[in-house]
Amino acid sequence: MVLFAPVAILLIRIIGGSHRHELTIDYSLAAKSIGVFLGIPLGAAIVSRITCAFGFLKWISPLALIGLLFTTLLLFAAQGKQAVRQIVSVARVVAPLAVYFSVRFAVTLAVTRRCGSTYRPSCTQSFTAANNNFELTIAVPIATFGVENNQALAATIRPLIQVPGLLGLVYAIR
Repeated sequence: MVLFAPVAILLIRIIGGSHRHELTIDYSLAAKSIGVFLGIPLGAAIVSRITCAFGFLKWISPLALIGLLFTTLLLFAAQGKQAVRQIVSVARVVAPLAVYFSVRFAVTLAVTRRCGSTYRPSCTQSFTAANNNFELTIAVPIATFGVENNQALAATIRPLIQVPGLLGLVYAIR
């Protein structure tokens, strides 16, 4: 988690060529965004693991899917108008993302099955391998470029493809 901010700056400034487009990206802004969107949930998870009984975790874990879907719904509500206005840009983002998630999921599934894993560990590993911290990929562009920017739109579209796509893949291999 400590390396996310320097990597984000590297990708945006150097590889993305933002220095040529008069775009300034502050390291402290990227670090704060990562701290808020990843640090706070990580801290809450550690505290809940230490202080809560396992009965509570078993009770609350089914709500995780509902929370994930609710978060996706909120993201679309926030970016829906911009997504409809730029439908061609959305389509250009959707196609490679769908291929990426499907291929990454399938390759991990094949490897875990080849290693002798059963359904549950194979699904968990495949889902995790294809997931890649969508919270972070939303937090940094929105905090850096603002909500109305194309980078923020692309970051918002990602979980709209990722969440239903990965859940569908998990269901399909049952």
